[in-house]
Amino acid sequence: MIASGRRDSNAETAYFAELFPPQRRFAGFAFARELGSLLAGGPAPFLAAALVAWWGSWWPVACYASFLAACTAFAIWCGPETYEESITVDNTDGVAMRAAAMPSRA
Repeated sequence: MIASGRRDSNAETAYFAELFPPQRRFAGFAFARELGSLLAGGPAPFLAAALVAWWGSWWPVACYASFLAACTAFAIWCGPETYEESITVDNTDGVAMRAAAMPSRA
């Protein structure tokens, strides 16, 4: 069971927990995870089959998987560094959050 490749037993869980404040952590984690699955995981089998049919070999599929891994590494590199921040403290200002959620009037 440990080596089954389950997504919720890797570093992704800890990384997403650090990205979102406590009051939005569950929704932020779910949205980010499901959007990534939809954009990258959904079409992957179809793209893999099309690449094999087009090229007649498996190496374009390996290149596609490497490209997705490079995109993931780049996204993590661009993300904020949060190792010195507490993940249990609500560090958001309620007034600023309400102002950001309200549309601006022209």
